[in-house]
Amino acid sequence: MIRDPKKHPAAKSIDLERLRKMRLAGKPNAAIAKALRCSTALVSRLALRMGLPRRCVDAAAMPSVPTATLAELYQTHGLHELAKLVGASADYVSARLKAHGVKLRREGEQIGQEWLQTECAALRALGWGYARIARRLGLTWWKVYRRCRRAGEQNNKQRNEK
Repeated sequence: MIRDPKKHPAAKSIDLERLRKMRLAGKPNAAIAKALRCSTALVSRLALRMGLPRRCVDAAAMPSVPTATLAELYQTHGLHELAKLVGASADYVSARLKAHGVKLRREGEQIGQEWLQTECAALRALGWGYARIARRLGLTWWKVYRRCRRAGEQNNKQRNEK
Protein backbone atom coordinates (compact mmCIF):
# COMPACT_ATOMS: atom_id res chain seq x y z
CA MET A 1 0.00 0.00 0.00
CA ILE A 2 1.56 3.28 -1.07
CA ARG A 3 0.73 6.25 1.11
CA ASP A 4 1.41 9.90 0.60
CA PRO A 5 4.76 10.64 2.34
CA LYS A 6 3.42 13.98 3.56
CA LYS A 7 0.74 12.18 5.58
CA HIS A 8 3.27 9.87 7.25
CA PRO A 9 3.51 10.96 10.93
CA ALA A 10 7.31 10.81 11.20
CA ALA A 11 7.77 12.53 7.85
CA LYS A 12 6.10 15.76 8.92
CA SER A 13 9.35 17.15 10.31
CA ILE A 14 11.51 16.05 7.34
CA ASP A 15 12.28 18.19 4.32
CA LEU A 16 11.22 15.83 1.54
CA GLU A 17 12.65 17.97 -1.24
CA ARG A 18 16.07 17.88 0.43
CA LEU A 19 15.75 14.09 0.79
CA ARG A 20 14.90 13.81 -2.92
CA LYS A 21 17.91 15.94 -3.98
CA MET A 22 20.33 14.03 -1.75
CA ARG A 23 19.01 10.65 -2.91
CA LEU A 24 19.27 11.57 -6.59
CA ALA A 25 22.78 12.91 -5.97
CA GLY A 26 23.74 9.34 -4.97
CA LYS A 27 24.13 9.90 -1.23
CA PRO A 28 23.77 6.77 0.93
CA ASN A 29 20.83 6.44 3.31
CA ALA A 30 23.08 6.81 6.35
CA ALA A 31 24.39 10.19 5.16
CA ILE A 32 20.89 11.42 4.36
CA ALA A 33 19.59 10.25 7.74
CA LYS A 34 22.40 12.04 9.53
CA ALA A 35 21.74 15.27 7.63
CA LEU A 36 17.98 15.10 8.23
CA ARG A 37 18.35 13.82 11.82
CA CYS A 38 16.23 10.72 11.43
CA SER A 39 16.72 6.98 11.04
CA THR A 40 18.02 5.25 7.92
CA ALA A 41 14.89 3.08 7.88
CA LEU A 42 12.70 6.18 7.64
CA VAL A 43 14.84 7.58 4.81
CA SER A 44 14.57 4.31 2.91
CA ARG A 45 10.82 4.04 3.51
CA LEU A 46 10.14 7.63 2.45
CA ALA A 47 12.33 7.36 -0.65
CA LEU A 48 10.44 4.26 -1.77
CA ARG A 49 7.09 5.92 -1.14
CA MET A 50 8.21 8.93 -3.14
CA GLY A 51 9.04 6.62 -6.05
CA LEU A 52 12.79 7.23 -5.93
CA PRO A 53 15.12 4.44 -7.09
CA ARG A 54 16.59 2.14 -4.44
CA ARG A 55 20.14 2.92 -5.50
CA CYS A 56 21.53 5.76 -7.50
CA VAL A 57 24.78 4.51 -9.00
CA ASP A 58 26.87 6.89 -11.01
CA ALA A 59 27.97 5.01 -14.15
CA ALA A 60 31.10 7.15 -14.38
CA ALA A 61 32.18 5.90 -10.95
CA MET A 62 32.20 2.27 -12.08
CA PRO A 63 35.47 0.85 -13.41
CA SER A 64 35.85 0.68 -17.17
CA VAL A 65 37.60 -2.70 -17.22
CA PRO A 66 36.44 -4.84 -20.18
CA THR A 67 34.44 -7.89 -19.17
CA ALA A 68 36.80 -10.18 -21.12
CA THR A 69 39.69 -8.92 -18.98
CA LEU A 70 37.65 -9.52 -15.83
CA ALA A 71 36.99 -13.09 -17.00
CA GLU A 72 40.71 -13.69 -17.56
CA LEU A 73 41.63 -12.26 -14.17
CA TYR A 74 38.94 -14.38 -12.49
CA GLN A 75 40.87 -17.51 -13.49
CA THR A 76 43.74 -16.55 -11.16
CA HIS A 77 42.01 -14.37 -8.54
CA GLY A 78 39.10 -14.81 -6.18
CA LEU A 79 35.94 -12.73 -6.61
CA HIS A 80 36.56 -10.40 -3.65
CA GLU A 81 40.23 -10.04 -4.51
CA LEU A 82 39.30 -9.17 -8.09
CA ALA A 83 36.73 -6.63 -6.90
CA LYS A 84 39.36 -4.87 -4.78
CA LEU A 85 41.78 -4.98 -7.69
CA VAL A 86 39.43 -3.17 -10.09
CA GLY A 87 37.87 -0.92 -7.43
CA ALA A 88 34.30 -2.20 -7.54
CA SER A 89 31.99 -4.26 -5.37
CA ALA A 90 31.97 -8.05 -5.52
CA ASP A 91 28.30 -7.94 -6.59
CA TYR A 92 29.15 -5.70 -9.54
CA VAL A 93 32.01 -7.96 -10.66
CA SER A 94 29.86 -11.06 -10.16
CA ALA A 95 27.03 -9.63 -12.28
CA ARG A 96 29.45 -8.65 -15.07
CA LEU A 97 31.02 -12.14 -15.08
CA LYS A 98 27.63 -13.88 -15.11
CA ALA A 99 26.47 -11.66 -17.99
CA HIS A 100 29.62 -12.64 -19.88
CA GLY A 101 28.79 -16.34 -19.37
CA VAL A 102 31.55 -17.13 -16.88
CA LYS A 103 30.66 -19.92 -14.46
CA LEU A 104 31.37 -18.68 -10.94
CA ARG A 105 33.08 -20.88 -8.40
CA ARG A 106 31.34 -21.86 -5.21
CA GLU A 107 32.20 -19.81 -2.17
CA GLY A 108 35.30 -21.21 -0.51
CA GLU A 109 36.28 -23.24 -3.56
CA GLN A 110 39.98 -22.96 -4.18
CA ILE A 111 41.44 -21.72 -7.46
CA GLY A 112 43.30 -24.43 -9.34
CA GLN A 113 42.21 -27.21 -6.98
CA GLU A 114 40.03 -29.11 -9.47
CA TRP A 115 42.66 -31.84 -9.73
CA LEU A 116 42.11 -32.67 -6.06
CA GLN A 117 38.62 -33.92 -6.86
CA THR A 118 39.92 -36.46 -9.34
CA GLU A 119 42.83 -37.43 -7.09
CA CYS A 120 40.47 -37.90 -4.15
CA ALA A 121 38.21 -40.08 -6.25
CA ALA A 122 41.16 -42.12 -7.58
CA LEU A 123 42.55 -42.77 -4.09
CA ARG A 124 39.08 -43.64 -2.87
CA ALA A 125 38.75 -46.15 -5.70
CA LEU A 126 41.98 -47.78 -4.46
CA GLY A 127 40.25 -48.38 -1.14
CA TRP A 128 41.76 -45.53 0.88
CA GLY A 129 39.66 -44.06 3.67
CA TYR A 130 38.65 -40.43 3.80
CA ALA A 131 40.91 -39.69 6.79
CA ARG A 132 43.97 -41.22 5.10
CA ILE A 133 43.34 -39.23 1.90
CA ALA A 134 42.84 -36.09 3.98
CA ARG A 135 46.19 -36.54 5.72
CA ARG A 136 47.96 -37.04 2.41
CA LEU A 137 46.39 -33.98 0.72
CA GLY A 138 46.35 -31.72 3.78
CA LEU A 139 42.56 -31.43 3.89
CA THR A 140 39.84 -32.32 6.35
CA TRP A 141 38.06 -35.63 5.90
CA TRP A 142 34.81 -33.76 5.23
CA LYS A 143 36.36 -31.84 2.30
CA VAL A 144 37.71 -35.11 0.92
CA TYR A 145 34.26 -36.69 1.20
CA ARG A 146 32.62 -33.74 -0.62
CA ARG A 147 35.26 -33.69 -3.37
CA CYS A 148 34.96 -37.43 -3.96
CA ARG A 149 31.22 -37.02 -4.17
CA ARG A 150 31.50 -34.11 -6.64
CA ALA A 151 33.97 -36.07 -8.77
CA GLY A 152 31.56 -39.01 -8.76
CA GLU A 153 28.68 -36.77 -9.84
CA GLN A 154 30.78 -35.35 -12.68
CA ASN A 155 31.76 -38.86 -13.81
CA ASN A 156 28.10 -39.92 -13.79
CA LYS A 157 27.16 -36.92 -15.94
CA GLN A 158 29.90 -37.76 -18.43
CA ARG A 159 28.76 -41.39 -18.61
CA ASN A 160 25.14 -40.34 -19.17
CA GLU A 161 26.15 -37.98 -22.00
CA LYS A 162 27.89 -40.83 -23.86
